[in-house]
Amino acid sequence: MKKNLRISLVVGLILLCVLSTSCLAGESIGTVQVSPTPLPVTQPDVVHEENQLGVMPYMNLIAEGAVAGHTEFHQFGYTSSTTSTQSDIWLGTGTYAWPTTAQQMRLVSSSTQDSSTGTGIRTVTIYYLDGSYNSHTETVTLSGTVAVDTVATNIFRVNNFVATTTGSSGQAVGQISLGNLAGTVFYRYIATGYTQDRGSMFTVPLGMKLYINDFYLGVGQLTATQTSRATLRATYNPFSKSMSTAGLVFYPLAEIESTNGSVVRTFDVPMYVPATVDVKISIVNSNSATGDAEGSYRGWLQSN
Repeated sequence: MKKNLRISLVVGLILLCVLSTSCLAGESIGTVQVSPTPLPVTQPDVVHEENQLGVMPYMNLIAEGAVAGHTEFHQFGYTSSTTSTQSDIWLGTGTYAWPTTAQQMRLVSSSTQDSSTGTGIRTVTIYYLDGSYNSHTETVTLSGTVAVDTVATNIFRVNNFVATTTGSSGQAVGQISLGNLAGTVFYRYIATGYTQDRGSMFTVPLGMKLYINDFYLGVGQLTATQTSRATLRATYNPFSKSMSTAGLVFYPLAEIESTNGSVVRTFDVPMYVPATVDVKISIVNSNSATGDAEGSYRGWLQSN
């Protein structure tokens, strides 16, 4: 009787210990040793890419440059002039005019301080593609309100336009424009107070492919409530898997809407965009009141 009671007490204590977090693994109760209770195991993301094994999420590895042939990608744009007429998200107005031929370009600022000895931006780097969609860069020393021409005469697509060195202000004092030699068409701007162009336009370089895994839109209108619809568009037909006329025929890849707010759309399966395709974000408002908007898309570039 006493023996059975002792056994029952020990069994009861064991059950209580297992159910309680106060009992440590390996603790003894009487003559019974309690084994550790297995905890749920979360399997880390494992990536195998070209014989490389990682224990981090795929995008983390890409961001750290740990996946061969992969580069983190982020393109963003801003506009202060959204209306009920569709336009593109960039620092210019209306629909972006893609260059129709490779050319030499001209840079100029609205301030004399954006120059080699000024307090603003002194040099800028242009990241561009030639007529065969090969990637190039050129660094140009600014001369304030005096226009400066690029050395390159083969600029066909401008993907980014950023400050390389600055004076004491650390930013653009005036608006810096990049356009054709005639000064009639502009392809990129660096706004006053900034160090980088903000245009949503991007062209996939030759030998690369783009994977997009998220799409963002933020809109605002102080005087009216409005809904804005942004469309991520490309010169690529996702149904026939064929490319359309460069800079002209754009197919929608994704759309998002926001009413005086922001939204992010994440793609479980990344969108694929092949080499030489032009990509941009277009936007239209539900009413004629002018508003501002920012849009971006992220992912990675991968060599073929």
